[in-house]
Amino acid sequence: ETVDSMARELRLEMGQAKRVVEYMVTQAVTDKAISTLAARLKKIADAVRIAGLMESYDLLWEMLQTLKRWHDRQEQPGRQQVLSMADTLLFIESRFSEIDGIGDWQEAPEQSEQLFMVSRRQLLDAQSIVVKESLSNLKHIKTVIGVYIENAFDEARLENLNLFTYQVWGGLVMLDLARPAAIMNAADHFVRQLIAEKVAASDLPRMMEALADVLVTLEHYLEEYEISRKADESLLLIAEKSLETLGYTGVSSVLSHDSLKEIT
Repeated sequence: ETVDSMARELRLEMGQAKRVVEYMVTQAVTDKAISTLAARLKKIADAVRIAGLMESYDLLWEMLQTLKRWHDRQEQPGRQQVLSMADTLLFIESRFSEIDGIGDWQEAPEQSEQLFMVSRRQLLDAQSIVVKESLSNLKHIKTVIGVYIENAFDEARLENLNLFTYQVWGGLVMLDLARPAAIMNAADHFVRQLIAEKVAASDLPRMMEALADVLVTLEHYLEEYEISRKADESLLLIAEKSLETLGYTGVSSVLSHDSLKEIT
């Protein structure tokens, strides 16, 4: 019963920790997020140390040290580090979930490689879900834009469209596809300008054509990525050229919404 109780607590804390990391990947690495994640990881670390999972404890201790450096401004948080934390949490979760319920909480070193593969499979499964959701959202965005054009650019047809463009951007960030994410960031920004009626009516026909090109290109890119986890980067040149028509240049490295200025 004690083991079961500890397992339930670990799963709860791990779920909370993963949600904070997801926020840090898709939103921002804020002081509050760092403090919240550190508190969660400290509880997990205390529990796994009691349980004798020392390899997992060492990994958690390293993550806590990294978070402390970020909090103390001794080191700037990087996206790759946050993504690495997400991968590490999956690995740690696989360790105690594999032993969960057996009654023996001592780690089995000979199972390390097998359990790591479990973690990698979980990560690949999660990536597949994000790709499918992003493709589904892109198809929805294209449909809404088509209805918007067919109805003489009626702004009412765009209601909540920015929620879908934002979700696609967040998905691309989670997949660590920086260049496509930067392109989608600009497209999302443009859609927000459309909704706010900040685009001249005379420019709408050519700009809608350019936006369609961006969306179709990203869709093709993700379809390739879904198959082999690789895609032809030259496809993105088409999207970047179309973004110039929308008023965005040099966006390939711009991931933050705050970094894009409103078009005039």
